[in-house]
Amino acid sequence: MAFPQDCSLDLGYAQHVRAKPQIHCEPERKCRALPHIRRQRRLRESLFKQSHVAAGRANLSASGSRMKAILILFGCLGFVCLSTGVTSLTHGQRSHEQFIALAQMPAVNGAVMVGPGATANINIYLDSYSTDEEVSLMAAKFTKGGHKALRSAFEKTSLKGRIAMSDRNGYYELKLVRSNPTENGRRVFAVGERAMRFLDGYYSGRSKLDEFGILQLELHTENGIEQGTGTLFHAVRIKTLSGDRIVLDDHGIQPVRLRVRKP
Repeated sequence: MAFPQDCSLDLGYAQHVRAKPQIHCEPERKCRALPHIRRQRRLRESLFKQSHVAAGRANLSASGSRMKAILILFGCLGFVCLSTGVTSLTHGQRSHEQFIALAQMPAVNGAVMVGPGATANINIYLDSYSTDEEVSLMAAKFTKGGHKALRSAFEKTSLKGRIAMSDRNGYYELKLVRSNPTENGRRVFAVGERAMRFLDGYYSGRSKLDEFGILQLELHTENGIEQGTGTLFHAVRIKTLSGDRIVLDDHGIQPVRLRVRKP
């Protein structure tokens, strides 16, 4: 009996049980199995790649969603910060501002050796602005208790600014400073605890306990420089006070006129 060269004869067990030998053509069977194995392998590889691609797309989509959420969050935070900044500027939350002013003194009869209508150089320093809470508290105290309650509130308030004449020592303290926007710029008003003593020589008589020193500025920006006009009241009564405005009982009072600008 002749066998193919690529076949093998398994006689061990067949001889023992006297069974008919079986002819196994291993190489041929393996050759026939190889294409099927390759197809199965390619199918598994294809499924593996598809699963990885799907997972990558899912991760990309999730990353994109997270990125969108982060961008939206930062956008909201930026809007809140911008809104807060605009609100702060609207209510005057600036700090450390300086103005130089040419003051036109009032044409009134003051003390001896003081000529009416003179001019002087004045420096205005605004270190900080009063908050809404501070001015609301002061306005409420003034409405309820008048000038005594307001002066008592000023005694417990930190310094907000100063006014000084360039050729004199000392300065006048400002305890309430507010800035509010106008159509062309902004309006600033400031109140001190008592009368402006450095102006005593330009006014006759004594100031009263219910009078305060007042600074008012009307500002606009021209050629990139903030400037404008203003008034200084040596001693004047306050009618009404709020965060947006102050009303004075200034009938018959000649204030010091100012032309101001930032240096």
